[in-house]
Amino acid sequence: MSSIWRMPICLMIAVALCLVFSVSGSAQELKFGNFRCLLSGDEVRTTTIRGIENQKVCQIGDEVTVDVVGGDLVSWEAENSREHIAEKLILSLDGHLLFGNYARVSPDGKRLKFNLERDPAKQENFASWLSVLPRTRLYDSQKKEMAVVLETSGREYGSGEIGIRAASIVHTTVAAILFAGVFLLFVILTAKTDLLRDPGPLPDLGKRPYSLGKTQMAAWFFPIFAAFLYLWLVTDRIDLLTPGVLGLIGISSATGVFAAAITVSKQTSEAANRSELIKQRQLLQEEISKLNQMLASDDVKNDPAKSARL
Repeated sequence: MSSIWRMPICLMIAVALCLVFSVSGSAQELKFGNFRCLLSGDEVRTTTIRGIENQKVCQIGDEVTVDVVGGDLVSWEAENSREHIAEKLILSLDGHLLFGNYARVSPDGKRLKFNLERDPAKQENFASWLSVLPRTRLYDSQKKEMAVVLETSGREYGSGEIGIRAASIVHTTVAAILFAGVFLLFVILTAKTDLLRDPGPLPDLGKRPYSLGKTQMAAWFFPIFAAFLYLWLVTDRIDLLTPGVLGLIGISSATGVFAAAITVSKQTSEAANRSELIKQRQLLQEEISKLNQMLASDDVKNDPAKSARL
């Protein structure tokens, strides 16, 4: 009798042990979800993306909040205290790890917070952002796959889709107003002054002609200025102008300087010629005056031979 029940009892014990281990394993499985950026309190930042309203969005400088939706953070840390460290959890965007943006655990252990910030001083962090930001937009938000990843192992513990905006609307608006203000000031100065005209004396009619060198410098300045503002907004750095752009600035500036030098040289030569012609005119006027005086004298009037010679 005992041999008959031995096999079923062993099977029941094995099944029970499997259930116990599976339950305990599932209890230790940590997972995060509900990715969002809060404006104030519990108000979630939302926007319209591709015509769909109330889409969750984050912009650079926000604080990302993530909830524990599976497992337990304390049990996860206790499972492997050497590797499972909550403060080593970081975010990733489309698979690019944002090194240096470490998690902060809430007092109840049910929520993580991350600062969505760029750190140009940390090369790995900045390199990660450079991989993500060129594919984002300033005003419009673009969908990204955001995930919580353990930095030491690269293991992912939950992900979600969220909109990412490369720069805050305030900073982008300020940059746009700055560019528009500089351009408007340039237009006003061009219309009211001789900012783009050749130097030198005014002609008898009209104004001096426009300087090709100055116009070229102005034409290159505004695209480069716009590129500088864009790079500053996206990367938070001001030292990212490429050698090609710097070369264009140098060529444009050199062209303007050479054009100004040629104009000054030409004007100096013209001024010298004008001065020489004025002296010759004065001498001729003096000669003419002397001849007129001689013609008007009594000796010349009374002597036909002298009058004929003059």
